[in-house]
Amino acid sequence: MLPEPPDSFLYLSKVSNWLVEELVSLRLAVPVRREFWAVAVPKEVQTLIVGVLARELAGDAGLQQDAAFVPYTDSAEAYRWSLQSPFNGGSLAWEMELGRLLPVPAPDTPTAQVLL
Repeated sequence: MLPEPPDSFLYLSKVSNWLVEELVSLRLAVPVRREFWAVAVPKEVQTLIVGVLARELAGDAGLQQDAAFVPYTDSAEAYRWSLQSPFNGGSLAWEMELGRLLPVPAPDTPTAQVLL
């Protein structure tokens, strides 16, 4: 299940012990000898955990229940997971590509002028 050498890790300082123990018991995580404070996980497990952490942290902070919190990530898959509802499988937000609808400035246009 894990590539050799593993390329995805969860660091024990970033997640709860109960979560690590549960992942190990389900054989979704493996302690790594060279990384004393980490467990190796499949990329899919890492993506899911990272996508959910932002929502959980926001909930622990006592923030509004009707607010949406989307983690910033360069992983397209983690971003997609963060927009899915954990309750009904539906989307939490509409996502639209507007870039093609916007006018393209001339090559020599200063950035300050574009942002006005």
